[in-house]
Amino acid sequence: MCEICDIFVIGIRLHLIQRTSALTYCTVKMKQKRNITAHINTVHFKMVFKTCGICGKGFIHHKTYRYHMLTHETAAKTCECKDCEKTFSNEVTLRDHFKRLHSI
Repeated sequence: MCEICDIFVIGIRLHLIQRTSALTYCTVKMKQKRNITAHINTVHFKMVFKTCGICGKGFIHHKTYRYHMLTHETAAKTCECKDCEKTFSNEVTLRDHFKRLHSI
């Protein structure tokens, strides 16, 4: 049963994706269909394919999960930028800082 349309449908996920290319039942708007699909799966269906064993946060993509796990692995270290000497709590935020400010 589709709670938005109030009709019975087989394949509710596909129905919602097709019906909501602009996501009319929430305020989020996205250009790419795969982003809409990911949004519907994680936010509206609460689907998770990987769960962090440390903090319990859920992820739909393995790559995002791996990136997240780096924050736990390096959380005990203080990481310093070699160019500007600014310090960060983990290597992930240092890497993002470096890419944003120091890479060409």
